Amino acid sequence: MGMTYGAIGALLLALHLWAIYQVLSSDSARRVKVIWVALIALFPVLGLFNWFVMGPRARRLAR
Repeated sequence: MGMTYGAIGALLLALHLWAIYQVLSSDSARRVKVIWVALIALFPVLGLFNWFVMGPRARRLAR
């Protein structure tokens, strides 16, 4: 059971780091980047989910 939680934690950490990297390497304004990184850091699951749904790629796919 402990190993399962460790694997889930490692996966979430990897997803958070990937999302923050994507935010920082995007073409968005600095203010927008700071807001996204804060959302991802302060609200881990919700911030990550919102980034996947409402981030820059979501806007590109909607066009």
